[in-house]
Amino acid sequence: MNVANNLPMRIYPLSELEFEDISSACVYFISGLKENLGKFHYRKKAIRAKSGTVILFQYDKKIIAQAELVEVCKYDNPTKDDGVEYHGHFLFDLDTVCYYQQALCAEEFYKIYPDKVLGRVTHILNNEEKNSRLLKKLSKL
Repeated sequence: MNVANNLPMRIYPLSELEFEDISSACVYFISGLKENLGKFHYRKKAIRAKSGTVILFQYDKKIIAQAELVEVCKYDNPTKDDGVEYHGHFLFDLDTVCYYQQALCAEEFYKIYPDKVLGRVTHILNNEEKNSRLLKKLSKL
């Protein structure tokens, strides 16, 4: 994956409602997303992003995976699964899904983006130079 398309990257925090721990979140990116044909259901808010945007998935202040967005689909009527209400889904290019065997910790992330705080908020990463450095660091994990 590259940032040559000049699109900002996004950080998407994963919820404990869907993933009880980091290992269950990792299993999802290893096999679950493929089983769902690239569909990742979201609870409340969609990410506003164009096709081709790299999404970094964060769990417990660690970057654990990334994938390239194909499209965002909003449902007219929310659906429920295991008591959790979903308002739509993101569709990801399965060929671009990358799970990191060693998650990128917050301290390493802050060396590149000291002004962004990993937590329960989505972030837009729009500095092309920093994004390249971040992707390079992630590619070594």
